[in-house]
Amino acid sequence: SGAWLLLEPATPEQTLLDNVVEEMAIAAGLPKPTIWIIEDPDPNAFATGVEPSKANIAVTTGLMGMCSRDELQAVIGHELGHVKNLDMQLMTMVAGLVGAIALISDGLGRVLRHGVVGGRGGRGGRSSKNLGPAVAVVIVLWLISWLLAPLITRMMALGISRGREYLADALSAQFTRNPLALASALEKIER
Repeated sequence: SGAWLLLEPATPEQTLLDNVVEEMAIAAGLPKPTIWIIEDPDPNAFATGVEPSKANIAVTTGLMGMCSRDELQAVIGHELGHVKNLDMQLMTMVAGLVGAIALISDGLGRVLRHGVVGGRGGRGGRSSKNLGPAVAVVIVLWLISWLLAPLITRMMALGISRGREYLADALSAQFTRNPLALASALEKIER
């Protein structure tokens, strides 16, 4: 079950949040996550954790102060939608893909700088004249990884992220059976 990382007695706001998180975890069919309250006037909430049994939900005091119980429930339902869909794992994998492409680009750039520009013909005494087709392939791969791949991976990450947000919104409506509560909370947060 979820745990508070506080030693003092729970305030009414903490008790409300604890109840809301427990209700939404039951509705989502998930274990209750660890709850964190962040002292910040900006309204925000987020979920993190590599698997549902290790999930954490953080909510700012600003969000708790501005939302009604139904709106808070909808926001928590949205965050639990991310947990249920394993969005943290997916976005970690996408970040790894972006990092791998950056490493490939850097490696190919180093090969070009040190192997071709440096004038070395390679091991075993081969002359650089025999490397023409290989160098052309490396240059083409480097240009693709340097110019196109970062753009494609960023667009892919944005597309995945936006799609996952819509899915979490839909799950919040399913968990709460009150889609207007999330719309109302998002309106307040935007203001």
